[in-house]
Amino acid sequence: MARVGAGSAVSGGAEPVWYVTEDSQDFSLLSTQPGAQVLAQTHPLRPDEQARLVMLQNDVLSHIPTGERRRRFSALGQPLVAFTLGGIPGIPHGELDQLGALNSKVSKATCLCSVISFPAALVPSWAYRPTERAQR
Repeated sequence: MARVGAGSAVSGGAEPVWYVTEDSQDFSLLSTQPGAQVLAQTHPLRPDEQARLVMLQNDVLSHIPTGERRRRFSALGQPLVAFTLGGIPGIPHGELDQLGALNSKVSKATCLCSVISFPAALVPSWAYRPTERAQR
């Protein structure tokens, strides 16, 4: 996920912040946050499948223990998600199977790419910010 937009957004400016994504799990998480506006997207799934993918990825993420979410986040977009996350308590295996099938369809396409905009005041606190790169 890349962040694009005015640097003033981090320092409290009024400029919107744009996120450019190439992975389904980034799209699913960002597009469902308060203030998110999807400006553009390419998606290989039918609208009903896309809605189901977003719902499943967010539901499965909610079952992953908070301390493991960053490490396991990329698994949400993988065809073998049931193998990778199947041992986590509370995640219905049927959901993992459905998610894996949808991820397989997405992986055969070029990408699930999107541009998502947030008002500066509503950028999710956990999302990448340009100051993070300088601190690494």
